[in-house]
Amino acid sequence: MKISLEKKSLVGFGLATAVLVAINALSYGSFNKNRETAKWVAHTHQVRQNIESTLADN
Repeated sequence: MKISLEKKSLVGFGLATAVLVAINALSYGSFNKNRETAKWVAHTHQVRQNIESTLADN
């Protein structure tokens, strides 16, 4: 049974779309994780600065 060129094209387009959606989902998750990590780093710097300031006042 031969598969027509139109069906092959549709399958190829569908696979390419699925790959792009998967890459997009992974990128979005990675971006959110990096943003959350950056928030924690900023928080840690602020806490350290507050501790150093408190210790310097004594």
